[in-house]
Amino acid sequence: MEALRALAWPLERLGEALETVARHRGLPLHQRETPIPPDGLGRDGAAELGLWLETAAAWLGLEAEPVEAPYAELAGLVRGAGPALLRLPSAGAPCCLALLKGTRRTVTLLGPDLAVHRLPPGSRVCGALPEPRNPAAGRRGAAA
Repeated sequence: MEALRALAWPLERLGEALETVARHRGLPLHQRETPIPPDGLGRDGAAELGLWLETAAAWLGLEAEPVEAPYAELAGLVRGAGPALLRLPSAGAPCCLALLKGTRRTVTLLGPDLAVHRLPPGSRVCGALPEPRNPAAGRRGAAA
């Protein structure tokens, strides 16, 4: 988990993460100032974070939407997703992984150091995503 935390973007750099991932994937962007998240974003829950991401993406000329997956389908979502921002749980300030793409064999992340990191898929990344609050609900973390 510590190795993944080193690859996570703090929420105060989330606008930069969104723009950098889009540029890295060759997505067309509006030439605008990078959105800066407000202080405390995400501390009140995923809904506020999802709304900010949708708004910031639209400002840059992109499209984003929050996604949830049942626990059993989370590994498949990560392997088939990208680009995406994956929220990590945190005792302190929330943070996100910048997923460039996932395949059966690798998960490609863009770190805040702007380096590309290829990891084995599955439990290493999926295990870091938020656990369901109600195990009976069978839901886990969100990708945006």
